[in-house]
Amino acid sequence: MVYFYMKGEALSWFKWMHQNQQLHDWESFIQEIEARFGPFAYQNHEAELLKLKQTSTVAEFQQRFEKLSNRVFGLSPVTLCNCFISGLTPAI
Repeated sequence: MVYFYMKGEALSWFKWMHQNQQLHDWESFIQEIEARFGPFAYQNHEAELLKLKQTSTVAEFQQRFEKLSNRVFGLSPVTLCNCFISGLTPAI
């Protein structure tokens, strides 16, 4: 579906990558398109995740954590768990 929003060089690139079976999943698509065209309005999601702190309820913190962690690749489950725990308020 993402190709509906593409045009020009990006659309040509996508068609070639798709026809040559170079895009296997969403993660590989993001990695390949960023390698080819550069990051989109670059945000360092990993750094944001590592700095994330609970400022409201645990449920709201968990929601923000999950949203960011879905944009970060290569962190082990243990690292993600440690990031989550370290972001919680000390009272928890």
